[in-house]
Amino acid sequence: MPRCALVLALVACCSSPPQPRSATRAGAGPIDEASYIRIGGIEQWVTIRGVDRTNPILLVIHGGPGDAQSALRNTYAIYEKSFTLVQWDQPGAGKTYAKNRAVAPDPDRVERDAIELSQYLLHHLGHQKLVLLGHSWGSHLGIDIVRRRPDLFSTYVGTGQVGSWREAIQVQFDFLLSHARAAGDRATVEKLEAIGKPDPADAHTYFSWWSIRNPYMAASDLAWINSLTTGTLLKTEPAITGLPAQTRSLSRPRPGRGPSMIGRLAGWSRTTDSLRANCSPGASRTRVKRRTNA
Repeated sequence: MPRCALVLALVACCSSPPQPRSATRAGAGPIDEASYIRIGGIEQWVTIRGVDRTNPILLVIHGGPGDAQSALRNTYAIYEKSFTLVQWDQPGAGKTYAKNRAVAPDPDRVERDAIELSQYLLHHLGHQKLVLLGHSWGSHLGIDIVRRRPDLFSTYVGTGQVGSWREAIQVQFDFLLSHARAAGDRATVEKLEAIGKPDPADAHTYFSWWSIRNPYMAASDLAWINSLTTGTLLKTEPAITGLPAQTRSLSRPRPGRGPSMIGRLAGWSRTTDSLRANCSPGASRTRVKRRTNA
């Protein structure tokens, strides 16, 4: 299945950095920080790592909701060579969820928290702008984050970029149905044909067939998912044991997933075409580059 990465190089002017809270600016040198930072009125888990703190800041807005990446240090280590990598467990994810179980990953809240965190990082590390990377759910949030405060970011990178939830559901459904037919999987074909056309706002139906597509995914994607659900990832990423059980495995329900999350995405009406239009140079002072990888 093609994968699209949407890269927006922002050219808006930078505003003054926020006033210090606990700023500890320093010169060149490695950085390795992992702690709770007060963001949005609650304690949220943030790690900041890199071989040179003067490298560009890369803030990861993880997917999910609930798919915290902060424990996957070895997986992301390669980025620490060229960037100061910041992993943030959003509300409803990882160690932030462990301390704030009643706080839901409401999109508006997460976006405001991301902006507050970005301001903190710029001042803490003495930079003018940072790079924002949004994955899947995080790409849905990332577009709005840079729209709200383009002055904070030099570059936005979207991977697994959400353009239209309705179209994404249909593509997933068609992918599964075509592969099930090709494999002679009558049970799956009958199940999907009974659904007919998937309703992007129907969470119960969506999750009834969502995981069935796994056997037909690319081998590399399937291996990654299996490593999460079987626990084999623990061999290379032992820090996962420090996360709440609800956030460790794709086989378990995670905070924020379900009808409310599906409803939010279904209500997000921007299609890929409108996304391009709204991010054109004349519309929001951005340059847009679209790259598609097979």
